[in-house]
Amino acid sequence: MFGKMRRRRRCGLQFLDRQAKLVVAAGPSGSRIVLFRAIPLAEGTIREGKILDEERLVRRLAEHVRELSLTGAEVSLTIPTSSVMLRKATLPRVRDKELRNLIDVELHSGETQLPFRNPVFDFVTVRQDAENQEVIIFASPMEVVKQYVRVVTNAGLRPVAVDTSPLALFRLLIRGLRASGEALPERFLLLDAETERADISIFVHGFPVFFRTVQMHYALLPDEDEDRNAAYARQLSLELGRILNYYRYSVASDREAVRQLILVGDSSLCETLRQHMEDDFERILQLPMDGALTNFEPSHQSFAVPIGLAMKGA
Repeated sequence: MFGKMRRRRRCGLQFLDRQAKLVVAAGPSGSRIVLFRAIPLAEGTIREGKILDEERLVRRLAEHVRELSLTGAEVSLTIPTSSVMLRKATLPRVRDKELRNLIDVELHSGETQLPFRNPVFDFVTVRQDAENQEVIIFASPMEVVKQYVRVVTNAGLRPVAVDTSPLALFRLLIRGLRASGEALPERFLLLDAETERADISIFVHGFPVFFRTVQMHYALLPDEDEDRNAAYARQLSLELGRILNYYRYSVASDREAVRQLILVGDSSLCETLRQHMEDDFERILQLPMDGALTNFEPSHQSFAVPIGLAMKGA
């Protein structure tokens, strides 16, 4: 998303409110993890995806870039899913360059409603006929993208692609399913569960149709880990119920329900969520990372997003 270039190193960097997750992968398809590291961030550095203390974030990231000898390394990075809008549009069938110009005019003319100005965008074609084509547009505020790119650059890395978490996870999912010989579900919900937030995305026929980030405020939940996870699951289950109803009756053209759930993220949370949501879905799967990586180990599970980023372009 938002452009890419060829890379010699395959690095992925995910930003969360309380930490940044960094991965370096090797191999022709980025299938072997060389190193991974969670970088704690001071309270108030990032809040709900918004960078509040850019200078502190640059310093913190730069420390680890130098320590790991990654200065100048090429990296794909995330921007907050909450800042990315999905829009569907039907446009004349033209070449990609002309199509990009048409989308640019439409986004800046205000005909496609966005809750921000100065969007930067990418798109994917869903279907086309002799005259028209249907596209999904991914748009984000230019200032958000520029700020994250500036942070990474000033920390000593070289950003080559900006992506969003659901697309990075989808890339990893495709690799895992291909290795196991399983087919991609026709319609599924992808849930990336972290203690501070949950990223929820719905895919139909291999294309994203819905993104939502839910802030979980984990620190306000009960003190005991088991109680916290259960409270997290209850709170998220209520939100998921609203989202699934909204999708079915306001987004899905066929009003079909989402019956498959794919989980990824914090391992203890995922186990609790699986138990809590068994009655809500016909099938619940863990994202099959072991098939996508040649040296998979359980500790890689919470690094799924930066691993998917490191595979971009491979």
